[in-house]
Amino acid sequence: MSNTIIEGRFVTHEDEFYGYVEVNAAGLIEKVVKGVSGNVTHKFPAEFMIFPGFIDIHVHAREAPFDEPGQDWSYKEDFRTASEAAINGGITAFMAMPNDPIPTSTLEVYEKKKQLAKKSLVDTVLYYVIMPGSKPFDINAPAKVYLGNSTGNCGFERDEDIDPVLSQKGYRGRFVAFHCESPNVLRAHEGAVSHEMRRPREAEIKGAAGAIKATDENSFDGHITHISTMEALELKISARRRGIKVTAGVTPGHVYPGLLSIDRKKKQVNPPLRTLDDTEALESGLKEGQIELLETDHAPHTMADKEKGASGMPYLDTFGSFTTWLLDRGMTPQRLAEVAAYNPGRIFSRFRDDRYGEIKEGYVGSFTVINPNAPTTVTRSMLRTKCGWSPFEGQTFPGRVEATIVRGNYHRTNWVKASG
Repeated sequence: MSNTIIEGRFVTHEDEFYGYVEVNAAGLIEKVVKGVSGNVTHKFPAEFMIFPGFIDIHVHAREAPFDEPGQDWSYKEDFRTASEAAINGGITAFMAMPNDPIPTSTLEVYEKKKQLAKKSLVDTVLYYVIMPGSKPFDINAPAKVYLGNSTGNCGFERDEDIDPVLSQKGYRGRFVAFHCESPNVLRAHEGAVSHEMRRPREAEIKGAAGAIKATDENSFDGHITHISTMEALELKISARRRGIKVTAGVTPGHVYPGLLSIDRKKKQVNPPLRTLDDTEALESGLKEGQIELLETDHAPHTMADKEKGASGMPYLDTFGSFTTWLLDRGMTPQRLAEVAAYNPGRIFSRFRDDRYGEIKEGYVGSFTVINPNAPTTVTRSMLRTKCGWSPFEGQTFPGRVEATIVRGNYHRTNWVKASG
C-alpha cells in the first residue's frame, strides 16, 4: 500500500507552514516537508487549516458491557456510532468515560469494555472509575472520580469519604480526572426548585478545592473536567502557581453564550451552564492558556431521555465546526492546536504505544481540516450521533470541518455533504 500524501497549510501549537506530509500504511507520519509535492493524495486550499487530529478526552459512549435483566441499552450511543460522530466533528481519537449503566470499576468490566471499544473507527482509551470501596488494579489507564453521584451510582455520598479511597498507595502518581461537585453541597440543596439551584456554583467551587488538595497530597496529575465557574478557574490558576500538577478542561457549552437561552431541558448538564460572566471568563481562560483542554463531555441522551430529566448534551458532531467560532472570536490557530490536539495528545499518548498531537515524523498521521470561511447553520441532517439532535441546532458557525483524516484515511464530513 502506497503512502498517503497530504498537502496544504499545516498548523501546530508552535507554528504553521505550507507543505506536505506522508503517512505510511501503519498510519504514522513518515515525512514532513515544507514545500510542494509532485504526487499528492489530498491537496487542500491554502486558506484551509490542517491541524494535528483533534482529540477529545471526555466522551460518553453509553454501552453496557453486560446484559442486564429487563434493560435494553441498544438505543444508546455505542462505540461505533460515537466514533462516527467524532469523525464527523473532526475528532480523530477519544477517551471514554466509565460511568456507564455498569461502571468500569473492576478489571473484569474494563476488559469487557476494551472488547466493545474495538468497534470504534478512531483510537480509543478507556477510563476506569475510582468510587466508594474501590481498590487499585494495575493497568495503564486514566482514572475518573465523581465527587457527586452519577450514572452507575459511582459517586461519593459525603466529602469525608473521598480522601481515604484516593490515598491508597496504588493510585499515587496516576492521571486522575475529577467531576467537581461536592456531595455535601449537593445534598444540602437537593430540594431546590430548579436544576441550577440543586447544583449551585458552590458545589463546584468546593469540589474543585477538594480535587486540587487530593492532587497535591497524592502526587496525581489531576484534571478538573468541564469547569463551569470563574471561582473554580481561579482556584486552579492559583494551584498551578503553587506548582500543583492540575489542568482544566471546558466544554463548548460552557463558553458559548448562545446556549444559555435554549430550552431548559435541552441545556440541563452537570455542572450546569452558569452565567454570561462565567462564559466570558472561561472563554478568556481558554484563549490565554489557563484552561488547557477543550473537551466535549459528549452525553448522547435521546430527546426522550432529556424529557425525563437526563443531564448532558451531545457535542461530538459539532466540535470542529464550533472551533471556528473560537477562531472568529480571536483565538489564534496555534492556541486552538494546543487545546484541541497537543495538550490532549500528550495525555492520550500516556496510555497508547503511539504518539499524538503533533505533526512530526513518527507521530500518528491523523489530521483535522478546518475551512474557517464557510458559514454553516447546524441541522439534524448534519449529525451522526445515535441520539439524533444537537444543542447547536439553528446556530450558525463561521466555518466547518472540511475533512477528517484518521491514520491516513480520508473521511468527508456531513458538514460538506450538506453543503453540496
